[in-house]
Amino acid sequence: HVNAMVGDISVDAPAVDYTPETGSVSFTSPSDGATVTTPVSFEMAAENFTVEAASNGVRDGAGHLHILVDQPAVEPGMVIPNNEPNGYYHYGDGSTTAEISMEAGTHTVRVQAGDAKHRAYDLTDTIQVTVEQSQASGALALSLEVPATAQPGNTITLTAELTNRDVPEPASGSLE
Repeated sequence: HVNAMVGDISVDAPAVDYTPETGSVSFTSPSDGATVTTPVSFEMAAENFTVEAASNGVRDGAGHLHILVDQPAVEPGMVIPNNEPNGYYHYGDGSTTAEISMEAGTHTVRVQAGDAKHRAYDLTDTIQVTVEQSQASGALALSLEVPATAQPGNTITLTAELTNRDVPEPASGSLE
């Protein structure tokens, strides 16, 4: 701990080494270079660093994890922004798993440790993932209209309706 005197106020703050010689954080899933669909599931791990809820306060060698999407690592001791729309995700509850909805394309994703006040440690891991357009579930309804007077060689109509899916140009054909 560091004792500091500010005016008439004494502050007892823990001394935190934001550039530790030991300790690491990493992604255990997905692997670097993986092709995934959204939402992307991430699993993270830490060695020689205690992952805990931010509510435990600032402690040397402890904190929570952050995921940075298409953002550079934050300098040690600087505050990691809390801005999901710009790619900064905080897991102040001590989580080591996350799901993030991501746009299709290739993304650089980092996990970075931070203390209870979101000050960055020099503990990061970086992977690249390619997010493919997901195949949304849909419904297919078919109806077949066969007139009661149909004879072999007559034309009948088969109608297909696909909902909740992007479909290329309509196609037609005939069944024999």
